[in-house]
Amino acid sequence: WLSHPLFDTLNSKLKNHDLQGYADECRRAAHAVKGAAANLMCHEINHAAMMLETRAKEATTSCKP
Repeated sequence: WLSHPLFDTLNSKLKNHDLQGYADECRRAAHAVKGAAANLMCHEINHAAMMLETRAKEATTSCKP
């Protein structure tokens, strides 16, 4: 897991369900970062973005009625 203030903040918000409508935005942003990192063969960044995308997807799913 790559530690970066942005990832740490977003991951903390997702853990605490402090979503305020940002989970889907986080998921889309993480997906874009994941793709760019894969294209550049940046494996650690790709993995971190994949983890963040997964957490955001789980949070989005759990918040739907």
